[in-house]
Amino acid sequence: TPVAQPPTPASNQPPPKLTSAPELERTKATLSRLRSVLVPDSVEQLLVGHPDNDANVVFVPHKALHLVPFASLLDSQGTPLLAQCAVSCAPSLHVLQTCLERHQKQAEVNKSRQQKPQHHSSAASAD
Repeated sequence: TPVAQPPTPASNQPPPKLTSAPELERTKATLSRLRSVLVPDSVEQLLVGHPDNDANVVFVPHKALHLVPFASLLDSQGTPLLAQCAVSCAPSLHVLQTCLERHQKQAEVNKSRQQKPQHHSSAASAD
């Protein structure tokens, strides 16, 4: 495996690449295979239905799956998942549920604050 050496100050040449073309192709193939296994067809269909990249996908990996770079999973055209939607990971379903509940409560508080009429008292000063 080639090791990158820092360029010498007198040299204007970029450092050598850290990966070879075959390694890069194997990595792309692996990321594509992982996506086909880990991202259900129903999620893929939702991504097609959200061309504005406004979809959110949350993964709750188990054990070794915490090591998977979910945002980098490639579709059949080589596009990473992160280019198609927001990607998040939660350490457990309980943590995800707690975060979603807190977010919903905060949204309700913000909404109720916006709906309350603002009372401005203006005191007329007499000169």
